[in-house]
Formats: sequence, structure tokens, C-alpha cells
Amino acid sequence: MFGQLCFDDKIFKLIRQALQESHADEQREHDEAVAALQAEHKRLEKRINAMYTDKLDGRISTEFFDKMSEQLHEEQSQCLKNIELRQGAERSYMKDGIRLLDLAVNAESMFETQKIRSKRQLFKFLLSNSQLDGKNLVATFRNPFEMPVKTNAAIATAKTEKAIRAEWRE
Repeated sequence: MFGQLCFDDKIFKLIRQALQESHADEQREHDEAVAALQAEHKRLEKRINAMYTDKLDGRISTEFFDKMSEQLHEEQSQCLKNIELRQGAERSYMKDGIRLLDLAVNAESMFETQKIRSKRQLFKFLLSNSQLDGKNLVATFRNPFEMPVKTNAAIATAKTEKAIRAEWRE
């Protein structure tokens, strides 16, 4: 069953290219979100400064300034927390994708050489809904491991490289 995960170098390069394109999309979205949060932080800072000028000129009371200033500083803090969360959540997308591909490609040989406990862990990691149908194993590959199987099926049905890359980008 793990043999279904194998594919040749041409397909590996195609999948790698799709991952790189997907990573570029992810990075662009991340950068846009961080830029929007930074712009919001700057906008809030300008409001605080304008309010301070109004306070100095006597247009607003000290109590109103203190109340609004505290609220705007809290909003700024939330912006900074969201930026930190986004940056902390930014993973090594490409490295993880390539590691998963390597695992998929090598799953069959790994399974053959591992001890029973490691085989069980690999089995659980790669497959779900496993059942024995007589002497045959019936199972579904977990996401993202079903993609190499779908890619091999697509090749068998002569799908274009563009269609295969589009499936991997999703």
C-alpha cells in the first residue's frame, strides 16, 4: 500500500515547484496581514498624539484623554500581539512540505526495515479508516499523503503537469 506513495524525480520536481508556489502565496498573505497590523498600530499612535495635542490645547479634559489613551494603547497592544502570533505561527512551510514528501517517498522502505512499534506509528501517521477485508488491508491515506496517490493516479490518466501542480497548490 505504501508503494502508492512513490513517484519519479520528474513528479517530485513538479510537486516541489507546486509547494514553492503555494509557499509564495502563503508568504504574500502573511506579509500583507502583518503590514495591515503595523499600519493600524501607526494609525492608533497618530490618534494618541492628536489627542495629546487636544489635551494640551484644552479641547479635551484630562479624564477623557486618560480614558481614550488607555483604550487606544490596549488596541495597539493587541496589534502587537497579533503580529507576534503571526510571526510565531509562520512555520518552515517548505521544509515541512519537503520532509513530508520524503516521508511519503520512503514510507515503503521505512516500513519494511522498522521494528513493530515504529511500523505501527508510521501506519497510524500515514493511514486512517484502516480495516482488514479478509486478507487485504483497506485504508485511506491521511492528508497530505493522499496527494502522491492522487498524483500517481493523475499520471496514469494522463493529466497535464499544470493540473497536477494546481492540485498540489490547494
